[in-house]
Amino acid sequence: MLVLGVGLLVMPNLVFSIFGIEETNEVWIRTTGLLLLGYGAYYWIAVRAGLTSIYRASVWVRWGIALGLTVLALTTGPWQLVIFAAGDLLGGSWTFFALRSADQPSAA
Repeated sequence: MLVLGVGLLVMPNLVFSIFGIEETNEVWIRTTGLLLLGYGAYYWIAVRAGLTSIYRASVWVRWGIALGLTVLALTTGPWQLVIFAAGDLLGGSWTFFALRSADQPSAA
C-alpha cells in the first residue's frame, strides 16, 4: 500500500503504464496515492503495535473493495480495475487465513 501510494502520488502515469491504463493529469489519482500512504501508515503502526483487530477488520473491508472495484470495472471503469480487485481479494484472503491459523491452538 505504501509503495503504490508513493507511485500514484509521485509518478502516476508510470504506474498506469504498467497496468495499461491511459495517462492522466487529473489531481484525483495523486489524491488517491496520498490516501493510500495514510492507510499504509496505519497498517505499519498496527504491525509494530501488534494490533490484530485492525487486520481482522481489514479482511472485510478489502473484500468489499474487491467487490466494488469489480462492479466498477464491469460498468463504468476500465477493465484493469479487476487487477486491483484481485489484489485486494487475495490480500484480504491471505490475511483471513493467517489470522485464522494464528487463532488455532498449537499441537505442542
